[in-house]
Amino acid sequence: MPFFIDRIFRKVLCKTAWRALVLSVLFVSEGLAEAKPPSPYDLFNLRTACSGLGDKLLEKLPSRKGIEKTQSAHYNPKTNRCYVEAFFNSKDMAMPGFIFERVLYDGQSTELLARALLNDRDKISDGKSGYVKDPKHQKTTESNRGWDDANTYMDELLEEKK
Repeated sequence: MPFFIDRIFRKVLCKTAWRALVLSVLFVSEGLAEAKPPSPYDLFNLRTACSGLGDKLLEKLPSRKGIEKTQSAHYNPKTNRCYVEAFFNSKDMAMPGFIFERVLYDGQSTELLARALLNDRDKISDGKSGYVKDPKHQKTTESNRGWDDANTYMDELLEEKK
């Protein structure tokens, strides 16, 4: 191969290799970089939108005679999800047959994620029961027919670590 062709070939090969290396480093570093937390302004807007989703979800949930329903919406910046915690309880907790129910929904999809129920009429496990619908969830305990496990799961999703 003539000298000048060899020199041009090396120069082109070197530039191509250098460009490939730079591009691969950029793509890898972009994938490894942690997502930037939302600004205080964005966080405020996300929490406001989440609260609106909670209100809409509560309106869609059926009303039951003698049962109050309330909700608390939580935006979790770590998971970038809106969680709606709905509470259903007897209007008179002193009356026999009272119930207290805590249900966690995904605010965006309205999917039920977990449920914990305390029912005075259910004498098994002191009236406590619960379940988690998340297929990725690993049960932490079998006690109280899922009550403790469901409450722990909900508490972990709603916890906002700073």
